[in-house]
Amino acid sequence: MDPELQTILEKERKLLEEAEVPIATVSATAFDQIGEEYAYKFKREEIVFSRAHYSQALSLLVTAAHSDKTFWFVDPTNFVAAEDWQKVVMTEKIAEAVARHELLKKIKGIIDTRAREKLPISDAIKEPLLFFFQNVTRPIASFHYETGNLLVDAGKTVLQAVTDPHVRPQYLKNADKNNLSFAVFDDKTKIELLEGAQRERKTLDADRVHVTGPPVDPRIVEARKTKSVDKFVERFTHPSPIEASLRLGITTGGLGTNKGEIELILNQLLPHLTATPPRIQLVCYAGTHEDFAAMFGLFANAHQIAVGNEFDQTATYRILRGNNIMDANEKLVSWMFPWADGVITKPSGDMAYDSAAAGCFLLLMEPWGEWEERIQETFEQKGIARRANPETFQSQLKALEQPALHDHETWFAHAIEQALNLDTLFLSGAQNILNTLLTLQKV
Repeated sequence: MDPELQTILEKERKLLEEAEVPIATVSATAFDQIGEEYAYKFKREEIVFSRAHYSQALSLLVTAAHSDKTFWFVDPTNFVAAEDWQKVVMTEKIAEAVARHELLKKIKGIIDTRAREKLPISDAIKEPLLFFFQNVTRPIASFHYETGNLLVDAGKTVLQAVTDPHVRPQYLKNADKNNLSFAVFDDKTKIELLEGAQRERKTLDADRVHVTGPPVDPRIVEARKTKSVDKFVERFTHPSPIEASLRLGITTGGLGTNKGEIELILNQLLPHLTATPPRIQLVCYAGTHEDFAAMFGLFANAHQIAVGNEFDQTATYRILRGNNIMDANEKLVSWMFPWADGVITKPSGDMAYDSAAAGCFLLLMEPWGEWEERIQETFEQKGIARRANPETFQSQLKALEQPALHDHETWFAHAIEQALNLDTLFLSGAQNILNTLLTLQKV
């Protein structure tokens, strides 16, 4: 092995050994950041599987920092051996193909329950993961079932975060082992997990399943404190058309989902973006995807819409894209969530919960599976979300801005009010996970 890389591995392992809050996940590479930190040049392209498995793990890291706890975070994908790297690349390509093609999406349930367990990423990450955590004696927070299962099999004490309000079969693999505990979004998911264990004839004590709420970055939760319904109404109904605007974000996922819907919505928003003055300000989140950034850029060029700087909150149109998941996520946290009134997104376990926690209404694109249908239902019932109609989005916005609700309130204002009044459980998941992890240290 390259002596410089071996030194990096040893340093990372030492940091995990000393951390009060050791964290593992499988989400994406961050070669630029790691290389910059250690003055080392990786010769691989960045890989992204999921924003959720990164952002939720990061929420615990940030919470630990705010609580003056030492922490370290490792994604073994960054340190896969050269001979195994193509396994990682293949896994990403399969996942992205499923995410972007309707026919493959329809058979995703079969892939989740059968094929995914046979994909080679588990073998690829096993060696670096177990090397890093070999000497860790404290309970480990895991934000991916692959890391959780491998660490439990190695005899480590693990708090496994279930990263959606949905129990995939992989979470049940080690459910009968007492060195494994779970952190789940809500009571319904807890019952589903206990039912699944019973179905698999595995003994899972209810005391090992902790209802913590969704893990949201505390910085996103903090952003809601700058917002209020009164501020929104004052701006949205401002008598000067130069001041009045609706602030929207539109987002894709880690694998580049909902591209067709996003294209339709952009075209529906065109009259608002090109009006004098514009009635809408739009932030377009491309994640790490070059094709999405190109789509957003070409749309602006074709219609002579000026693309503002990423941080310019007065700009009509902005594009956020990162070189890797760390970079992309920081741009969301810094420049979209604190600013937006509403977010157009699929109902995912990260973007939907983050947006609502930031005090935003949700206009939801097509869900990717039954767990996202459940998330859509949750936020619709709370009055925060509606299903977006991409083909008629312009007329949908016109309807939602009418003062049609009680006290002549618009749907936008009502949904923001509901988001700002979210139950504490939706805002404190990361802190609850930290508290649970620290409690496990005392057992």
